[in-house]
Amino acid sequence: TTKPLRVIADHVRAAIFMAADGITPGNNGRDYMLRRFIRRAYLNGRSLGLDKPFLHRIVPVVEQGYGAVYPELVQRRALISDLILREEERFGVTIESGMNRLEDLIDDAKKKGQKSLSGAEVFSLYSSQGFPPELTADILADNGLSYDANEFEAASQSHSKISGSAVGEYQKREFAGLETEFVGYSTTQSEAKIAAIRENKIVLDKSPFYAQSGGQSGDTGEIVGQSGRARVLDTKKEGKTWVHFVEIEGDLKEGETVSAMVDATRRRAIERAHSSTHLLHAALRQHLGKHVEQRGSLVEGDRLRFDFVHFAPVSSEELERVEKTVNEEILASLPVEIAENTLAEAKSMGAMALFGEKYGETVRTVKMGDFSLELCGGTHLPTTSAAGLLRIVSEGGVAANIRRVQALTGAAALEYDREQAQKLRDIAREIGAKPENALAAAQKLGSRVRELEKQLAQMQRKMSGGAEDEILAGASEVKGIKFVASRAPEGLSNDALRDLADKLAQKLDGVVVLASESGSTVMWAVKASKGAVEKGAHAGNIVKSLAQITGGGGGGRPDFAQAGGKDVSKIDEALGQAAGLV
Repeated sequence: TTKPLRVIADHVRAAIFMAADGITPGNNGRDYMLRRFIRRAYLNGRSLGLDKPFLHRIVPVVEQGYGAVYPELVQRRALISDLILREEERFGVTIESGMNRLEDLIDDAKKKGQKSLSGAEVFSLYSSQGFPPELTADILADNGLSYDANEFEAASQSHSKISGSAVGEYQKREFAGLETEFVGYSTTQSEAKIAAIRENKIVLDKSPFYAQSGGQSGDTGEIVGQSGRARVLDTKKEGKTWVHFVEIEGDLKEGETVSAMVDATRRRAIERAHSSTHLLHAALRQHLGKHVEQRGSLVEGDRLRFDFVHFAPVSSEELERVEKTVNEEILASLPVEIAENTLAEAKSMGAMALFGEKYGETVRTVKMGDFSLELCGGTHLPTTSAAGLLRIVSEGGVAANIRRVQALTGAAALEYDREQAQKLRDIAREIGAKPENALAAAQKLGSRVRELEKQLAQMQRKMSGGAEDEILAGASEVKGIKFVASRAPEGLSNDALRDLADKLAQKLDGVVVLASESGSTVMWAVKASKGAVEKGAHAGNIVKSLAQITGGGGGGRPDFAQAGGKDVSKIDEALGQAAGLV
């Protein structure tokens, strides 16, 4: 037992320090190393009989031993513990199914005297159940086995879609040796020479068009020559080459001097979203904690998407506070100051860097008052007030410990507010209230609806109660099981129909089949008592067949099932066949 204990101690200590550095479990780079440390420690705990999360409970022990030297362990103790617990719980679900399958494969291989498993089997374990091949290899090694890596790779390639990487390599060769001078930080139009034309792509010697990078969308606009023009649909970067994707009208030639003009209105809308993204990042860190780090973004015209590290859904109250803070900083009209610094200088100033991004010795910093300071190569507003407004429209999870916020700025945010106000007016008109009183009126209406539903349920129970004796009078016996199939009162709710079926089955101690007609539809309910189920009755199978006869579908458990149908003319026919389905 000493080896598993050593592995657990080493791995969980490494995991705790990585988590303290802001790394979160994931599928790439250091994120993946952290995930593997936690999962391998968890597996070794399983070999000792620890089948429930336990690693997170070691965090205080490591903190006590190292906290005086590494204060971040103390500051982030709760976050580290929560992160490790969530990864343990997530892996626990995976391991239950994956380990059972892997243990079967190991037992089978040992019985056959084999020294390795099929790579295809290991890949199937990975693709269908999420069981990492590295962990499979570790477990196999502990059992004196291995797997065929070549077969695994072949299975992986056949499973994957064709990669688009070859296209990128072709484009790099296509414009090899060409470099574009970017002048778009200071202007949205300039004179330039066409360095190359390839079908729907143009390369200029210098360009005001921002090339898609760092989450910011590429610029659009026009390139105009003497005998033709090109509508720029997108701009992307291939190394040091700016590639403009275009639709050409007329005649444009390599070497020709042209006017390159960015769609300035769209650029400004993108800048509103980009500067607001920086404000949003800072506000999230302020309200959720310093563990919040950017993991991706998309910046388009007055629209943004921001992915960040956080270990739980963001509540509506937290989102409201974040949005309020961003709009306060917009109203403050903070100056947006852009400068170039050495990477060391920028870090000493406290500039936020994009996790995983590679930076050169000289970097560009974007500072918004004392509220935000980030490394960024994108284009921005002169002041935060030019963003106008920010509205958060959604928040959700996109991966383990990664949340996504989507928001609108500028004109799109104003249009969103207009639409919401119109919806409020429409709702108010529908319920006969003024917009300012709509919430109170809706709450009152909701209370009234719930009261009426309660009264309706009571009436339906009364109606169905009166029908019990009449329905039971038609009971018979089928294959040694007491059985009754009957129409129930029309218009019963699902709950009322179920209650009636339960009561009848208790009295009958057999199988009850009920059909309740409601307008042009029918609702079926089948209840089988415990004794009936033991004799072979299956409510789910019965209701499935009945629903099919009446043009519907459904199913359920052996003891109870419900279904719906669309052809009420077939109800009696179905009831007539019910006995044969027991």
